[in-house]
This record gives sequence, C-alpha cells and structure tokens, in this order.
Amino acid sequence: MDKHSILTILKPYKLKLIQLMLTELCSGICAAVFAWNAAHILNGVFLHHMSFSEAAPYFEVLLFALCLRSLLTFPAAAAADALSLAVREQVRLRLHEALLARSPLAADLAGGGELLTLVMETTDGLDDFFSRFLPQLLEAIVLLPL
Repeated sequence: MDKHSILTILKPYKLKLIQLMLTELCSGICAAVFAWNAAHILNGVFLHHMSFSEAAPYFEVLLFALCLRSLLTFPAAAAADALSLAVREQVRLRLHEALLARSPLAADLAGGGELLTLVMETTDGLDDFFSRFLPQLLEAIVLLPL
C-alpha cells in the first residue's frame, strides 16, 4: 500500500475513530429505540385503543432516547472535528517536509507564496471529508448490521 494513502494517514488516530464509531453506534441504537417506541405507541393508540396511562412509559423511553441521541451529536461532532484537524495538520507537516527536502534551485518549484496558498487550500479541502463524509461512512458501517 502506498505510504501516502488515507489509511496510513488515519493509522495514528485509531482511538479517535473508535470513539467516533462508538458515539455513532450509541446514536443509532437510540434512533432504533425511538422508532420502535414510536411505532409501539402509534400501534397501541390507534389499533388497540391504548390509554394515555398505558402509553406513558413508552413516551418516557421515547423522550429519553430522543434526548440521549441529541446529546450524542456533540461528542460525535467534536470527535470528527478533532480528527479532521489532526489529519490536516499531519498532511500539512508531510507537505512541508516534502517541500523542504527539495532543492531551492529546482526549476519546477513555484514561489513560496503560491506553495503556501496551495498547501493551505488543499489541506483545508480535506476538512469536509474528515468532519462530514467519514463520520457518515462510519455511521453507515456501524448501523447497517443493526
């Protein structure tokens, strides 16, 4: 495998990836519990004429699952942002090391300002991948077996 592949870049951040996967798993379980309780309440009220006192425990679980899932969005977003920032810093460091290793007399070497802008823009472009796409991908991987 190429030493510059995305898996190699993510290797030092296994703990953050696991944290992100666990928060997504808990969030998915909360969504499943919420959906099951909502379906049970609707089924009981409309088909079996369940009273409010009989449905009250299901409403409590419904509210708890909804609140817990809402609270889990903050740690998931924080883990995704931290992962994105750490990976972008590592990519910037690798790019700077590669540029410093080149000879300043190289003909294809552009000016310092152009390279700095290019490095900053390309690494900032990785933010959407690591803070939005990757968490959604991990959520799909974790929740599909459920």
